[in-house]
This record gives sequence, C-alpha cells and structure tokens, in this order.
Amino acid sequence: MNTSIDDNPNPSRVSRLAEAIGLASLASMLYGCKLLVINLYGNSTPYWDQWDSEARLLYDPFLEGRLTWWQVLSPHCEHHIVFSKLLSLSLLSTNGIWNPLLQMVVNAVLHVGFICLLASLLTRVVGQRYLPAILGFCLFTFCLPYGWENTLAGIQSQFYFVLLFSLGAIWLVITATPFSKRWWKGLSLAIGAFLSFGSGVFAPASLAGVGAIQYLTGTRTTRLHAVSVLVLGGLFVLGVVLTPTVAVHAPLKASTFMHYLQSWNSMMGWPLNAPLLGPLFRYAPAALLAAVMIRRPPPAHDRRWFLLTLAVWTFLQGSTIAYGRAVGGVASRYMDLFAVDILINFVCLLAVVRSHAKRHSWIAPAAATWPLVVLGCLGIGVYRHCPAELQARHDTALAQELNTRNYVLTGDMSHLTDKPFLHVPYPIPQLLAAALDDPNLREILPNNIGAPLQGLLLASDSNTACVLDGYNPDLPSPRVRCWGTYNADGSAATATGAISFPGGHRGYDITIPVAGNLQAEGISLEIEQDGKRWRLASVAQGDDPWQRATARVHGRPFTLHISDASPDAWIAVGSPVAVGRWDTLTRQLLTRWAGFVILGSVLAVSLVTFACLTSTGSRHE
Repeated sequence: MNTSIDDNPNPSRVSRLAEAIGLASLASMLYGCKLLVINLYGNSTPYWDQWDSEARLLYDPFLEGRLTWWQVLSPHCEHHIVFSKLLSLSLLSTNGIWNPLLQMVVNAVLHVGFICLLASLLTRVVGQRYLPAILGFCLFTFCLPYGWENTLAGIQSQFYFVLLFSLGAIWLVITATPFSKRWWKGLSLAIGAFLSFGSGVFAPASLAGVGAIQYLTGTRTTRLHAVSVLVLGGLFVLGVVLTPTVAVHAPLKASTFMHYLQSWNSMMGWPLNAPLLGPLFRYAPAALLAAVMIRRPPPAHDRRWFLLTLAVWTFLQGSTIAYGRAVGGVASRYMDLFAVDILINFVCLLAVVRSHAKRHSWIAPAAATWPLVVLGCLGIGVYRHCPAELQARHDTALAQELNTRNYVLTGDMSHLTDKPFLHVPYPIPQLLAAALDDPNLREILPNNIGAPLQGLLLASDSNTACVLDGYNPDLPSPRVRCWGTYNADGSAATATGAISFPGGHRGYDITIPVAGNLQAEGISLEIEQDGKRWRLASVAQGDDPWQRATARVHGRPFTLHISDASPDAWIAVGSPVAVGRWDTLTRQLLTRWAGFVILGSVLAVSLVTFACLTSTGSRHE
C-alpha cells in the first residue's frame, strides 16, 4: 500500500515563508494582469443579463424595501447564484452607485484568490519542492486573457464562487472521517457550491464517485463510509432535481450524440484543437494517476485522493457544459473553468513523476512534453483570437455607453432601436428603456450613463452672463444642462452666480463638467455645503474640452458658486453626476495595474534570492 507522496507534511518555518512569498508574488502579478485588461477594455455600462438579474429582479425591489430571501434564492436561468446576488447588493450598498467596473475589480480578487488557494493546496499534495513549478505554471496559464468575458462582466462572480466553494468542499471531505466536524463543514461548502452556480452539483458528485472507488478498492470499507457516499450521491441528485430547465436555452443543447461528441471534443480538448486526441492528451495525466491509485490504493489520508477528486470534478463539469452549451463552440466565459482543469492535470503529472521517476528514468523527460504542448497551444490560441475579441468588446461597449447615455439624457427611443447587434446593452430595447426610466434604477445608474442632478440657478448679478448654455459655441455640447459666463460679448462678459442642487442622491462624490479657463485670474468655481465653502480644480479628460472637477458631497444638497471677474476668460459648468464611494479608488486601481506587476516581480526575485541563499547555507553546513 502506497504512502503519501508529500514527504514533508509539516513544512518548516522557512518553507512556509517561501510559500507565502511565492503566493504573494503570483497574486500580485495575476491581479495586475487582470486590472490591465479591465483598464484597457472594460466599461461600466451594465451588459445583457445585468439588466435582468441585477437591475430588475434584485436592485429595484431592494431599493423599494420589498426584496425577500425567496427572491435571492430564486434561480437565474439554470443557476442559483445566491452569493453573486449578495455580493452585488453589498457593493451597491457600500458604493451607493451601481458600478460594473467595481464588480470586475472585486471579481478579479475572487479569481486570483482561488488560484492562489488552489496552488497552495496542490503544493501540499506533491510537496514543497514542486512549488516553483506550480507557481510558474499558474502564472503563465492564468495571466492570459482567454477568459475575458468573465473579466469584463460585473455579473460573472458566480464562476469564481463555485470554484471556491467546490475546492473547499473537496479538500475538507475527501480525507475526513465520515460525519466528523470536518466532513460536515465540507458538506456545507458543497451546498454553497450549488447555490453559487449550476455546476456546483458536481462537488458532491465527484466526492461520491471517488468515495465509491475507495470503498471498492478496500481503502475505506466501513458502513459509515458507505452511508456518506450515499448521502453525497443523494445531495447530487437533489441538486439536479432542483436545477430548473429553461425552455429558451434548449436550442443551445446538443441535439444528437454526434453533436455532443463534437462539442465534447472541442471543450474537453481545449486549448488543443485536435478531435479525440485533444481530450485524451489533456486528461492523460489524470487518467494515469487514477490507474496508479486504483492499482495500488494509497491510504485514505493520502492527499492524492484530493487530487483525483479534483480531476473527476473538472471532468464532470466540463462534460456537462459540453452538452448544455453545445452551440457556438468554446465560449470565453467557460475557459476559466477549463483552465483549472489544465492546472490539475499538470499537478497529476507531477504526482506521477514524483512517485515513479526513480524507478523509470524516462518518465520525467517524457512528462516534460505535456506542459510544453498544452501551454504552447494555449499561447498560440490567445495570440490568434484574443486581441480581436477584446477590441470588438471594447468597441461595442463604447457604442452601448453612447446609446444608453443618449437615451437617459433625451428619452428618445431612436437611441435604442434599429442599432447594429450589440450596440445596445440589452436585446429588447423596450425593456431596457423601462429600466432606464425606473426612478429607483435611474438613481443608481453608473456615472458614465447616469442622469445628471437637477440644478436651479439661484442668483446672478447679470442677466446676460452666468446663463444657460453660456459656453463658446465652437465647443461640443456637454449633453447636459449647463451654465456659463460666455455670451454675445464672448469672453469679455463677467458675472457671478450660484446654482443650487437641493435634492439628495446616492452619490458619495460628484463629477462636474467644466469648460473655459478655470486657472485664469479672476475665475473660480466653489462648492458650498453645510455652511462650508471650498474651491474646486478641474482635471483634463484626454482631448475632451470639457474637463472634470470632483467634489465629495456625501449625497447631500450643495450649491455651486461661479465667479468670473476676468475680462478675457470665461467658465462654464454642467450638471454634476453622482459618483459612488469606491468609484474613484476603482479607477485608481485600474490605472495603477503596473504597480502590482512590479511588486509581484520584486517578490519573485526576492524568493529566488532567498532560495539561493538558503541553499548555499545548507551546503556549507
């Protein structure tokens, strides 16, 4: 009977420190890569299902105080996405304004956190000596933007929640004594996986399947273990029964066995584009590990059971996706799941090499071809397809933003109808218009498409200056109500005025369009609130002549004061738009993505230096 291949179950403090530095380096670089993609191609205009599952079914009843737990638990399409809904509500409550860019940044944290947790647990299976290989493989595999659909959509956190809950469930249950405290914790996480995404049912299914293998091979033969396998299997069946069938998605399923086989070959072989050979090659390490373990079953506490269960879990998940989404090929949103499969098979390969390399010298060189082929195909596929796909998503998002904002400002349906495909962020313009007209939803719209606050000119010392649309006519329209000191006399006009914004709003900050020369002598823009008054400065927005000034108003009424005493300059301000509590920080994170990559690189160099010094010290001793 085999023993665990982890020959260092209690790593030293030095090993733990090295692992912590390595994981921090991996997390920092992967997060920087995620932020780069979001910064270049992301847009805060809500997209497609967000107008249903978030705006209409979640935010609207929440803002009206009529949201129930049944609505939170109710499925979205075939999936129960309870934790995604709770996350969305939490971000809306703390930010005040709906911001899909903020959701993307948080989703990136979930994804990177999962990758690092998985890397840490896999290291415990094969041993600390393989940590550099696992970290390097993770870095290359997960830094590439093949999963851009999830990265650039705020609603996609369910993919990362199901990964986190499933991983925790498998880790806790597979080596635990049946019905122990650890086992029950794992079972709770398995239920959490089902409440995260439809494929969460395969966490208990894989545990039941591997548990049955343990029973049949004599690894675990107690009656209690047999009962636990039945409980896990029953949980899987219950999850399948509770998974709704959506009639409108029926055309997406495989219609014949050959259709399914074609889809299965495509998805299970990704990133290798080779029918039958692709899946066989990709799953060869897991199949080899399974054969070794079934032939000579290791003890129940051996962590290779965890690795084998992960392989079964990803196989079942991928095979089901191949059936349910057989039309359209391998969608980008599923590649994040398949990439986990690639990592698990790589570690299966390491486990086989670790236990058999001493007896068969040819195994290690032969095994090196697997990661080279898989990563090579992955890199080539990304190079060929992702740049065009990302640019297309960026371009359509800009069109969606423009058309949606124009409707919000004008109420003209022509901005939402008769547009090219994907130039409107929801396929049914009438339903989108209804959401945009909803007073509750209009109040929380992202600031790039949000309705401007309603202002009132309180006082002006001139009837011909500080007037509506008082800006140079050579400038483009700001598309919002504005006031300024440019009139028939041009920039020679002088005036002072106060514009009141008496209504409360959900914004933590406001952003104000500003044109003219705010830096000129005699010109100032000030804001007054709660008896305090302070001066504002504007920030240029690329080539846009309308700059932006930002002020913190905490959602309370305020007044803008314009002063123009300059004989050769002018100033104009547009109606402010509310900005969420975390919107500014989100933008700062996105523009500073390089800092995370640099930090991760520094940590990686530090780890290598630390390893060299430790190795040198050990040799001297």
